[in-house]
Amino acid sequence: MTDSKFWRVLAVTVVAGVFYVGHGLHDPSTSPLPELVSQVHAGDVATAVHENTARMKIITSSDDGRTIHVWTASSTNGSVTFLGTFAARKK
Repeated sequence: MTDSKFWRVLAVTVVAGVFYVGHGLHDPSTSPLPELVSQVHAGDVATAVHENTARMKIITSSDDGRTIHVWTASSTNGSVTFLGTFAARKK
């Protein structure tokens, strides 16, 4: 067997496949695969839960999608805190 690009690509693909299957078999209920693309549509609400703390990040956007508002919510006492507003630059 000669050292060629084909065998290198095949070896990397097999190793990646083994990790992919192993990760899925390990514990599919508590450790989902990370998303490659995260999407938020204008006017929608997105949430991100911090696993180590009892806090959740809430992200909202304006109808045109140019302004993003970020909030945090605590599950222990139910408080919501406004973190800030971010505006997209115009091209």
